Amino acid sequence: MQVKGTDVGGGLKTASKKICVNDEEYTDLKAKLNAEHTTIKSEIDSIVNTVNHMVEKNGGLYADNVSANIKKFITQFKTVGDNLPKLYSNEVELITKYVADIDKLDVMK
Repeated sequence: MQVKGTDVGGGLKTASKKICVNDEEYTDLKAKLNAEHTTIKSEIDSIVNTVNHMVEKNGGLYADNVSANIKKFITQFKTVGDNLPKLYSNEVELITKYVADIDKLDVMK
């Protein structure tokens, strides 16, 4: 199994006998996680852009009265969006470590 260019010794194939996960399912799970994170990031960017356009002159909001709160809102949304790649990476790392731990248990027995 290859993860981030590192060979973890085929752990997934061995672990699959115990936890019922095969290479295809693992790859599919990673792809689905990536797709979800991409969708969420896209939606966050869309919200931020929409709010930014609304705050612009003639954009529909009274920008002078709400600009501080809008700036906080946009900053928080951008922070969430910027953290999504790290979250995805952490999820993949956890799944990989779980499979590797199962493989180690198989070897110990």
